[in-house]
Amino acid sequence: MRYFKVTNRQTRNAQILNDVEFSVFFKKNNIRDYAIYKTLSPKDKAFNNMIDTIATSLFAVAFIVLITNFITNLI
Repeated sequence: MRYFKVTNRQTRNAQILNDVEFSVFFKKNNIRDYAIYKTLSPKDKAFNNMIDTIATSLFAVAFIVLITNFITNLI
């Protein structure tokens, strides 16, 4: 299922709509008044943020271990 971020050009109010909501929304509103972007679902976005956090944490730990190893070899 695709999701769309719909932003009103005048009020800057944003909404995230799925396919069905998107088609119903634009039957009642003029499409020219809105900016439309494809986006991830809120569930997928949260999952991607979690993966990014884990990857950053692992990189930070690896960097600290390498720096510690380098410093102990110099001494």
